[in-house]
Amino acid sequence: MIAPDGSGAHNGSVLMRQHDFSFLNPGQDIYLNEHQLSFVTYEYLIGFISTDVRFLYAVNLLQIIGINFVIWKLTDRCFGQNHKTNLYVILFSFLFLPQFFFLAFAYGIIPGLFFILLAFLFLDKSLESGNWKHMILCVIFVMLAVILKGNNIIGSITIAILCFLRILKEKKWRLILLAVLVMVVSVLPGKAFHAWYNKETGGVLCGGKPKILWIAMGTEPYYNNAAGWYNGCSDWLFSEAGYDPEKATELGCGAVCFEGNIDFYGKSGFKYASEFNIHYHGLPEGEDASFFLCKELVPGYLDGITGEYATPEGYLVDEQEADEFDKQFPYKEKKKLPGQLF
Repeated sequence: MIAPDGSGAHNGSVLMRQHDFSFLNPGQDIYLNEHQLSFVTYEYLIGFISTDVRFLYAVNLLQIIGINFVIWKLTDRCFGQNHKTNLYVILFSFLFLPQFFFLAFAYGIIPGLFFILLAFLFLDKSLESGNWKHMILCVIFVMLAVILKGNNIIGSITIAILCFLRILKEKKWRLILLAVLVMVVSVLPGKAFHAWYNKETGGVLCGGKPKILWIAMGTEPYYNNAAGWYNGCSDWLFSEAGYDPEKATELGCGAVCFEGNIDFYGKSGFKYASEFNIHYHGLPEGEDASFFLCKELVPGYLDGITGEYATPEGYLVDEQEADEFDKQFPYKEKKKLPGQLF
């Protein structure tokens, strides 16, 4: 059993072993989420040993142990083999339970973190010894980390900054080379991967879902999720745009308006819509509109905009029709609870 987040990458790796790239057809999970192409490649390579999902979990578990070991080694080097500090680091590192939660995802989050920590370890060794082998290993592990998880570019930027700070002290050209190589391998291999996959599929790749769709996701009032929590809305909008990134960006929401309780939705950044000069359709001026809320998903999106909000037609129902429909089911008493508007 593999979590939904990892199943697309795993299934894609299995198909790729059969020289089948149908997992990249428009509408497929990896087509929508191209950043997972690196996970597909990772699992494809692991598949040379075993394609069994249990083996994938075992590799991730070993890497979790490796993460904690590398953290201990870094602490040991930073704090001069302070035994008490090392014990605390080992304790708190293993108590960081989310890393074991991520084991269930069975894809690049864990290996990416493992490789970027190894990069920091060999950076420290390289700065201490000046050994070329340590420098090369640092660059290799940065490349693997960023390929597996793009967010790890934060780590590669940090390594480059550390190198430049060291340059101010030592002024050694190998440090300049290391900083440049780290940034190069953080960008070019990913582009090369994308170009190769695009060639193999006949140029169908489009770059995946635009970021604006991810920003809007989870803020829709008809989904019971927090903002940013996956609910499939971004996939739906992308398909509605015919998988055209520019059209999909136009469909992406820059702001969200709906009826709700400010005490609840205010925690998620919603404000009274009147603060944005947006008024509720049909509501006389001066009437209580505290139920009408708004949130900008893109800062400044509503600057200079005024107007009225009209409730979508599908949002309204005929009360008589609703009552007739309810009669088909066992009777239940209708109640109005605190925080309920109607």
